[in-house]
Amino acid sequence: MIDDHSLKLLNVGCGTTFHKAWVNIDINSIHEEIINVDIRKGLPFEESSFDVVYSSHVLEHFSIQDGLSLLNEIYRVLRPNGIVRIVVPDLENITRNYLSSLDRVKEYESKENVFNYEWMHMEMYDQTTRSISGGNMGNKMLDLTNGFDFMFERIGYEMFNAQERELINKLSSIQMKKSIYIFGAGTFGQRIEKILSKHSVYINGYIDNSTSLIGQLVDNFLVNSLHNISKSAHIIIASTWWREIEAQLKEHDFTNYSIVKTEVEKLSVPDGKLEEVREYIQTQLGMDYLRAFDEGVFRNQGEIHRQMYDQYLLKRTLLKTGFVNVTKMNALESTIPNFGEYQLDEINGKVRKPDSLFMEATKK
Repeated sequence: MIDDHSLKLLNVGCGTTFHKAWVNIDINSIHEEIINVDIRKGLPFEESSFDVVYSSHVLEHFSIQDGLSLLNEIYRVLRPNGIVRIVVPDLENITRNYLSSLDRVKEYESKENVFNYEWMHMEMYDQTTRSISGGNMGNKMLDLTNGFDFMFERIGYEMFNAQERELINKLSSIQMKKSIYIFGAGTFGQRIEKILSKHSVYINGYIDNSTSLIGQLVDNFLVNSLHNISKSAHIIIASTWWREIEAQLKEHDFTNYSIVKTEVEKLSVPDGKLEEVREYIQTQLGMDYLRAFDEGVFRNQGEIHRQMYDQYLLKRTLLKTGFVNVTKMNALESTIPNFGEYQLDEINGKVRKPDSLFMEATKK
């Protein structure tokens, strides 16, 4: 175990999970704490620059050969006796859970057993075969009326997008001081309520402008008119009409509110050059070629899984790279000094990605 003496820490492919004590790198990030690096082209650091390198749910997006190249780069930038911590989806865990769900649904075709089987089948294949962002798993996660507990047990905080996770953290600190209401009693608002309650953040009710809903119960919560809500309450806007609702709140002097937008609203405008190419393909070659082009572009943007690892394969791959002392860990244990303080594999004591395989190794 290395000593905790001003360690240099590197987080490779950090996404939205990072800590300011680390050097955080990822591609096309807009966050000031993250350095934009295309890790497919190597790591832009001198040899033996870091004491610790951490990488979570990155390696599976590379082919075996490209994954070895990335691990060789990690080995290069680590100091002697430095630690690497690699986190990937656990193929063995996923496979065993799939077979278990298959046995249960064959024995008894209940609604719960069918849902669990369908989810595990998707968990096996969806992220390797999907042709659109999110795939079938993404669609399943939008509707939290079925299987919420099972999905959370399987993939944890990955059910929630970045702004939903930020909302959880924000409301956890203010809940004891303010009443909390969700403005929007529809499906999206109900999704937010389920997300919050899973993290012990409880709302006082809903708000809605629909006269047919006001006074009714939605998931055992009363739907209120805005006029009945105290100005001191914290209001979560969870509606596609968020602009109009925000204007309504400002008009009535409400200042304590958060806005949660849907993923569809956050889509960016496609790159101009890409659109020119798409238009050419459509007009000159037809829609079949355009669909093939779009799928090819998507599948090379880094979302799909190109390889899956179990404990044996990941250990063998790390040993092949030159690492020693390869050891399976869990989310809450590490040889990295004070690793739990960084909240990279856990959030408030809960595992961030429960479907994961955690392994550490050291450089000779």
